[in-house]
Amino acid sequence: MRVFYIFLILGCFLTACGGDDSNPGTDDAQTGDESDLSEAGLAVDAGFPAIKIDAPQVVTLGGPVLNTPKVQPVFFPGFDYGSQITDFTNKLGGSAYWGALSEYKVGKITALAPITLTQADAAPSVIYDNQIQDWLKTRFDGSHPEFGNAPDENTVYALFYPPTTTIYLSNAPAGDGGAPDGGGGFGNAKSCQGFGGYHSDFVMGSNDVAYAVLPECPTFGSLTGADVSTSTASHELSEAATDPFPMTQPAYTQVDDDHLAWMFFLGGGEVGDMCAQFPESFYTPTDVGHVVQKNWSNVSAKAGHDPCQPTGASPAYFNAMPVFTDSVSTRGTTTKGIDVPVGQSKTLEIDLFSDGPVNAPWMLDAKAYTRGGAAPISFTFDKTSGQNGDKAMVTVTSTSAIQSTSKTPTATIVITSTLGVRQNVWVGILGQQ
Repeated sequence: MRVFYIFLILGCFLTACGGDDSNPGTDDAQTGDESDLSEAGLAVDAGFPAIKIDAPQVVTLGGPVLNTPKVQPVFFPGFDYGSQITDFTNKLGGSAYWGALSEYKVGKITALAPITLTQADAAPSVIYDNQIQDWLKTRFDGSHPEFGNAPDENTVYALFYPPTTTIYLSNAPAGDGGAPDGGGGFGNAKSCQGFGGYHSDFVMGSNDVAYAVLPECPTFGSLTGADVSTSTASHELSEAATDPFPMTQPAYTQVDDDHLAWMFFLGGGEVGDMCAQFPESFYTPTDVGHVVQKNWSNVSAKAGHDPCQPTGASPAYFNAMPVFTDSVSTRGTTTKGIDVPVGQSKTLEIDLFSDGPVNAPWMLDAKAYTRGGAAPISFTFDKTSGQNGDKAMVTVTSTSAIQSTSKTPTATIVITSTLGVRQNVWVGILGQQ
């Protein structure tokens, strides 16, 4: 599955998102290394969290990760931030930020000397994903020594396009003109509107080639200029290292079956996707000096810590975990959730936890969404605040039928914990079967 850095759902938990349209997950394969919290730099505080955490885990489908990754930056004429990207990639491998990916058995990344293309290779005003693949294949025909004579399966070819180029995720339309053909299942999504970047792969001879497509976009949330490019590159390079060949040999590409709702809600199940929608995931590490985006840690999530790592010396993490006991059908598979037939109610237990002392109770709220907006679901809490070890009981009522074209319509439940300006969420799925 090609997974990409989405622009459209930043702040998704404040608007209408989620629903029942994503690919089925799996928990047949192993998750990341969960054995040693201290080695991962995660402190253990007795009594925190007060519960056993049933957290989402990004799972591998068995494909390889990059144990000795390299990044080959390629700058098209007109790309404005070549010097910043060069400095960023040179510092990335030795950073604590990149080191946090070691739980997925990813090694230190090596930055190769950037390839700066001439006007003879200027990017067109419009280009499609299959055309990008075709162009990259021509670089290895022996007439471009800077690329070598054959692609390297440990190298991610990071293609930085100028702002004058519009990139479509789909394949080019057949013949002259017409709409994109929707190849890959992404319709006619285009750069800087439907996505901020993506990574994928193709087979060339006996080699599987990993590449990342990185358009120059003016803004992403509150980020502007070079910060958009470095944060997008950090997201795509992290995912390309943990899932280098998503089309042919997928690795850490989606969440486990029990937590499919997270993948629906956040727009993807790779390690970058799981954190991309939270503004606090974007920061500037001192050992990188450029804005990056944090990635999902299975180890941290399972231990009840902030799952988006690294965090540094941050305040105690807090959240509220619903206890789902039903199996809900969606998209030809089943996942954990709550099943509430139309006109009926069911009580849902929510367990509050933190990984250290929190100076005040945090507030609780719950909402339900489909892709069309708010779902016809109501929530009544017996208490609306608490701290580590507390429980809240919520009466969930299906007031009317969820409107969906799916044979098994579902809604996404979002439990929000708020303390001051800090906010964390937990996601689940509701059926009406």
